Amino acid sequence: METRDKPYLTDVKKELSEYLELRLEVLKLSAYEKTARVSSSTASVLVLIFLGLFFLLFLFVTLGFYLAKVTGSYTTGFGIISVFYFVLLLVFVAIRKKVFEKFLANKIVEALTEDEETVS
Repeated sequence: METRDKPYLTDVKKELSEYLELRLEVLKLSAYEKTARVSSSTASVLVLIFLGLFFLLFLFVTLGFYLAKVTGSYTTGFGIISVFYFVLLLVFVAIRKKVFEKFLANKIVEALTEDEETVS
């Protein structure tokens, strides 16, 4: 009886080993896919931010020149823009932990856990 069980156990061990190797490969591919998705999303967001920053830069330079013309002083016109940016900086520093970091962390976790039920 024992001679019959030994080849069976060897076959089971071999199949289990193959299954574990395939499962590991599926997990690797899933990790690669998630990394690629997050990377491409991050790259596109960075391009949008870059373009948006250039738009805002030229918009506020234009506004600075306009305010300089209205006030009759370049210092006053661009000083108003500087104060506006300083207020924005203070608001961002005040709310960054509550709003911005939480939002960003949630988006990253959402991207990494998306379609997780299809892998299992």
